[in-house]
Amino acid sequence: ILQRLPADANCNYKMPDTLKKLAVDYGHICMLAHNAKYYRNPKDAPAGYLVANIIAEQATMRTMGVKDMPPAMETGRVAILAKVIGKALTDKRFEIKSQVVKSLESKSKENKSDIAALTCACIGSTTNVKPTAALYQRIAIIRSVAAKNMAAAKAAENSKAEDKFWVLVDQKLEAWRNTLTAPGALQGMYAKTYDADVAKHGKPDSTVPVTPMKDVADWLVTLCGAMEK
Repeated sequence: ILQRLPADANCNYKMPDTLKKLAVDYGHICMLAHNAKYYRNPKDAPAGYLVANIIAEQATMRTMGVKDMPPAMETGRVAILAKVIGKALTDKRFEIKSQVVKSLESKSKENKSDIAALTCACIGSTTNVKPTAALYQRIAIIRSVAAKNMAAAKAAENSKAEDKFWVLVDQKLEAWRNTLTAPGALQGMYAKTYDADVAKHGKPDSTVPVTPMKDVADWLVTLCGAMEK
């Protein structure tokens, strides 16, 4: 989709508010996908790779009642939609990293740093994402990378160092996928990282409801699948 962009990118198109809000929500939700392969464009992938995968899930957007999705041939409008989603990805990525750093630096007993508290902080109050065991594991992995790379984790938003942090996360996930190929080995590493997080930061707050994966809405599963490509 994005390879055919900007022939009409400067058209006088005002994105409907409902579509803009949904695009932002989708970007935030995708950054919270427990199965994300990458948090930044993979090496050697075309520019806008992640955004293109999300936009490709237009059918999912339409099932939510949004009828203003621009068709693929209207490249200028698609470019505007891509820009909104791309900014949402960046904003949520930085928010997650900030919450992870805060949890590592917290010294006060009043500021809970268990994985349930951290996951809820990363989710925030504006998305339809609910805590799941798989998301707990993914946030624990991100925190484990931050703990070993605090300089990169604490870097300012959009700086090269901030990019480096998420590159480090992506590299760890990719290395595990490439080396832990035996049945159950990859999931075992996820569980091991989660267990280490619990040992260090305490058991997850039992008052936080954990949603079974079978109860996650189908449209959320489909959308998050865009991050697994």
